[in-house]
Amino acid sequence: MSSEIRSKAPVDVMASRLRQITLGNGYRHNVGDDVYRGGVFLEPKTELPAVSILEAEDEPTTAEVTANQILETTSYQVMAIARCDELHPLDVGHELLADIKAALFQAPTVEFERLDGTAHSVEYTGRSIQAGVEQTGFVYVTLNVDITHPEKLGKPEEVP
Repeated sequence: MSSEIRSKAPVDVMASRLRQITLGNGYRHNVGDDVYRGGVFLEPKTELPAVSILEAEDEPTTAEVTANQILETTSYQVMAIARCDELHPLDVGHELLADIKAALFQAPTVEFERLDGTAHSVEYTGRSIQAGVEQTGFVYVTLNVDITHPEKLGKPEEVP
């Protein structure tokens, strides 16, 4: 089998899907206007609403698929922040989560599930909603996704 350069890593596919979350595309929020890769919202200074993809540690399996090729599972957190009614932050929180889920797991899901042929599995692993602690009027949501995919250790940019 010939190798091809990986055209889309998991984070690329997620960012592309999240950019589609706009009012013009039928979603409830314009999260797609501000998609960040790795940025953490320590305080709400950003244009809101906004979303960031955070990458946790990966978990390589102990078994090699072939020589110098492993399966690894990477955990991602998709974190979003938006303004909300300070007495009812769950309302906006649930809307944000619904928008994010719809974008990430929309049909057809082939691009996301297979990540251009590189993903073995994409698993939704939970979510959380938290109102602003020090500042009211903001809601933070987090959606967790685990993606298991093969990787060539000597040439990680190539699709196995």
